[in-house]
Order: sequence, then C-alpha cells, then structure tokens
Amino acid sequence: MNIQEYGDREKKLVRLIGTSKLWNFNQFVLDLVEIHGVEKTQEIVSELGRHAVDTAKLHEETIAK
Repeated sequence: MNIQEYGDREKKLVRLIGTSKLWNFNQFVLDLVEIHGVEKTQEIVSELGRHAVDTAKLHEETIAK
C-alpha cells in the first residue's frame, strides 16, 4: 500500500467514525506493535475484527427477540 492509498482509507475512516476514535485506534495499534511486533499485532487486530462482528451479530439477535 502506498501513502496515497493509506491517506484515502484514513479519510474514509475519519468520515465513518470520527477523528478522535481513529486517533485512539491508531495509538492502540502502535502500542501493540511496540509490545508484540507487527506480525502478532496483525493477528490481534484480525481477532478483534472477528470479535466485533460476533458482538454485532449477537446484539442484533438479542434485539430481534
């Protein structure tokens, strides 16, 4: 990914979730990189993504009842 693609994605995310939330997320990821390295951070963030989807699905199921 080049810097232009990164910047475009970041602008889209700012529009979706806001600057402060994206800033906090980026800081969280950078902290993980410092502690665990890039490869382990990628695994952790991927698992967090799966967890978020599962949480959303369970939330929808609960509301639908």
